[in-house]
Amino acid sequence: MLYVRAILLISLLNNVALARTVSLTWDAPTSSVTYTYIVYRADNQSNFVRIGTVTYPSVQYTDTSAPNIGKYCYAVTAIYTGTGESDYSNMVCLPPEAPINLRVQ
Repeated sequence: MLYVRAILLISLLNNVALARTVSLTWDAPTSSVTYTYIVYRADNQSNFVRIGTVTYPSVQYTDTSAPNIGKYCYAVTAIYTGTGESDYSNMVCLPPEAPINLRVQ
């Protein structure tokens, strides 16, 4: 199973949030199979929408379109050559109003 970590950065102007950037990282599975990773985001904990694709050997994704407000969650899957898509990784959820440089693990 993939284990995802997230770092949330919030851009502020006069103490007002302008934008959120979320950097996701994970460890590659230990196998010689080539992977493609699919990154998902949900505004709750169940309705995930695909927001990006990452090709191995990269194990990171930056979401620059993260909503400025509200709670949302991320999960990643791996597509293994010849066997299809894995189950979701752990879910990483970010709070609606998080402090700058919050690290969620």
